[in-house]
Amino acid sequence: MSESHSHENEFINKITKIVEINLSNEHFGVSGLAKELSMSRSNLHRKVIINAKITVSQFICQIRLKKAKEILRHTSFTVSEVAYKVGFGSRSYLQRVFKKYENTTPASYRKNASIT
Repeated sequence: MSESHSHENEFINKITKIVEINLSNEHFGVSGLAKELSMSRSNLHRKVIINAKITVSQFICQIRLKKAKEILRHTSFTVSEVAYKVGFGSRSYLQRVFKKYENTTPASYRKNASIT
């Protein structure tokens, strides 16, 4: 692994941990992440685009969605409870994001995940 690639992974791991720590805070977003890293929003945006090939908002959303999927698979929390646990402000917002990225609803995802 090249040193450059190692630094990229280190940066992605660092911001992933910061987002995970702040996961239940629905108000944590790009500005909060930039502040935690002592970076400007534009530098953070540039660095995430280079390393993850998506925007900072999409990056945060994907981490929230990944955790939501994990909770749906392994717990009996309601979709509303899951939404708030992972920082989506409402059940409907989680459902919209799920539909966009997973092409299904959280309830359907849970049902199909328990079958497999």
